[in-house]
Amino acid sequence: YLARVGDLEATDTEDPNLNYGLVVDCGSSGSRIFVYFWPRHNGNPHDLLDIKQMRDRNSQPVVKKIKPGISAMADTPEHASDYLRPLLSFAAAHVPVRKHKETPLYILCTAGMRLLSERKQLAILADLVKDLPLEFDFLFSQSQAEVISGKQEGIVP
Repeated sequence: YLARVGDLEATDTEDPNLNYGLVVDCGSSGSRIFVYFWPRHNGNPHDLLDIKQMRDRNSQPVVKKIKPGISAMADTPEHASDYLRPLLSFAAAHVPVRKHKETPLYILCTAGMRLLSERKQLAILADLVKDLPLEFDFLFSQSQAEVISGKQEGIVP
């Protein structure tokens, strides 16, 4: 029980030993960004990371949702990064600036994007990969923005 109570406390963003990660879930009706954190790993390959969802000063989960889904950018893929800007700005305000360069960002697109042609999917992803690093210093590369299968989607929280 006491361990669970600790999970509900505000995240200590002053702790230099914490690492952060961002996951954008681009669903069919909207997109959400989740901010996670974990303490530095002890180096033992048998120990898993203790990853938790970040909580703000009011002990609320750090998550933000926007509508509609990113698939709405199908005919204007050059605006996909503009579409995600509010989510990344929100995350940037919660993750300590000194940690931005080492904070991985994953953009996982699901059902709405799977319905688009591959050409339209690739155009949206290309805009994200090209433009987001110009504005945000998160650790982000082409392999971290993808359309995931329904099977993969089933295991993502």
